[in-house]
Amino acid sequence: MIHEEVNHRLRMHSTRYNGLRFHVLVDGIQYERHTGQPMVARSGAVVSLFAGTDDEPMARAGPWLVDPSQAPELTVQLAAMEPQRPGVIWLIVWNELEAQAGMLRKMINATGPDGRQIMLRFWDPRALANLHRALGERAWNDHFRGVLEWNFIENGTRLKIITDA
Repeated sequence: MIHEEVNHRLRMHSTRYNGLRFHVLVDGIQYERHTGQPMVARSGAVVSLFAGTDDEPMARAGPWLVDPSQAPELTVQLAAMEPQRPGVIWLIVWNELEAQAGMLRKMINATGPDGRQIMLRFWDPRALANLHRALGERAWNDHFRGVLEWNFIENGTRLKIITDA
C-alpha cells in the first residue's frame, strides 16, 4: 500500500502533468536485511539498476526499481519497510519501468571536480538528502531531470525533493 501522502502528491502533480506514475527505488541490502530474502528481478516489475553495468556483481546489494502496479505484494512489503529501514524512495516519474531504469543508471556515476568518477548513492535516503543539499537546486535539476519527485523518510520525517520538469 502506497502511503497516503505519496498518493496525494501524485494526484496533485497529475493536475499539471499527464502520464505520471510511481516507481519505488529500493536499496537491495536494506531490503534483504528487512525480509531475509534478496530482491529478485521480474520482467516488467522489478529491475536492478546495476544490471548490464560494470557494477552488476553488486546488484544484490545495490539499487532496484519496482513498478508498484506490476508488483503489488512487493509494494506492501516496501511500505512496511519504509519507516523501519532507510531503503525506500517513492519516485513520481513519466517513464515506464525499463525506460526509467535506463535513465537512473546514467545518474549513478558522476564526474567529481577533480575528474574522478564517483558513485552517487541516491537510492539510500540518508545519502539522497545530503546529496541534494550538497549539489544545490541547479546542479540537482541538471543531473536528476527525469524524476519529478523523490519522496522518502529521513530521520523519521517524510521529505520530498522536486526536480524542475
